[in-house]
Amino acid sequence: MENIKFITVDAFKAQVGTTSLNVLKSSKTNKMFLASDDGTCYRVQQDIDNTKEMKILVQDGDYSNACLVNVKNGAEEVFSI
Repeated sequence: MENIKFITVDAFKAQVGTTSLNVLKSSKTNKMFLASDDGTCYRVQQDIDNTKEMKILVQDGDYSNACLVNVKNGAEEVFSI
């Protein structure tokens, strides 16, 4: 069973020990990626919209395979137990 969580960009930066992240676009492939100040690269949702809420998707605690994504807050709480 997969364990998927969304964390804030600031929490991700603290987790991986970086102070800055930049979204870059490859001139060879036209694909975007997320680069940290130490040169480590992460995935980016290819149709990312920087005007909408963004978080980092982490699957099974694997921060090396994290992905910057837009999140949608469309769920309505029905009840709590």
